[in-house]
Amino acid sequence: MWSAASALPAGPGEREDDVFPIRERIRLRDNFGLALLELRARNAEFQRLGKGPWALFIGVAVHWQGNAEAWPSQDTLSRFSGWSTRAVRDQADSLERAGFIRVRHERRPDGSVRIFYAPGLVTLAALADFVERFPRDRAKALRTEVPSPRTVAPTANHPPENHAGGPPESASGELREKDQIKPSSCDAPAVGAPNDVKEEQAAPVTGEDRDLARIALGERMTRKHPTRPAPRYFDAGDVTLVAACASALDGDRGEKMLALRDAIGGAFLASKEGPPTVRFIWGKLEHFLDHLERGRRRRLADERLRASHNDPARAPSPQSAPAAESAVSHVQMKADLERLFGPGWRVPTGAPPR
Repeated sequence: MWSAASALPAGPGEREDDVFPIRERIRLRDNFGLALLELRARNAEFQRLGKGPWALFIGVAVHWQGNAEAWPSQDTLSRFSGWSTRAVRDQADSLERAGFIRVRHERRPDGSVRIFYAPGLVTLAALADFVERFPRDRAKALRTEVPSPRTVAPTANHPPENHAGGPPESASGELREKDQIKPSSCDAPAVGAPNDVKEEQAAPVTGEDRDLARIALGERMTRKHPTRPAPRYFDAGDVTLVAACASALDGDRGEKMLALRDAIGGAFLASKEGPPTVRFIWGKLEHFLDHLERGRRRRLADERLRASHNDPARAPSPQSAPAAESAVSHVQMKADLERLFGPGWRVPTGAPPR
């Protein structure tokens, strides 16, 4: 009779009377992550397991791979768990004493000893419980079918407006005047007003807005990497974000471009963790407007500072420069000369004073 266990690879030295059932072996191999999560979260013995033994148990379990036993070397388990080989032996002994694994030693022809690891009774019971809770052929819960609002026949108590969940014009795509929407007989609040406001406030994105968006993205990259050339193509999602913000601005092409530059400058001032990203600048309209206002104030302040430096009325005139030289009086000059050449010093006769 054909046995499913014969289809799995048998490890060297694997015993014929192994007690690792084929069902648990396959499920652990196919759902390894979920199985470990459930063992750690639901089984009391695994919850009490320390970090060191738990790391070694994962290192052993990952080598089973559908076999009844695993035979990783202690060096391999040491690299996997981060423990020394001596600690690996100690942790394996504690796992074996607690019933998580079974350890078997086999001497090879060359004199070396190979260590085989198999699941212990605690692990086998936990895996069997996992397979019972998560069977492969478990039927999915059926969802109750809710009839579509459009298929419900209108009655006196439930007019079609309330079942639609939205304004009538949203389904047909045609806008209607607010005064044409008649209130329902059940005195329910009108539901079409908020959507109407959003449709009126939403500005269409034009081709010019997309062109400005690409220019703004290029200037952001140039400011982020001054030594690199700006890319010629950008992500379509980024272009859409920037174009949506540009469409919300008033003014002509130049004014919109200036506003986008102000937003870039304001975002670079506000970003504290390196150059700002595209979503940091244009991800939300209110954030974009904050960056725009911050950058505009900085730009105007820089323009005023440059104007004050370039204003000739405020620059010192050449005639006012010698005034500093004549600030020393003649009496002070005479006292300094007497202190330098001695008391009673006078300017020689016939020599013009300097």
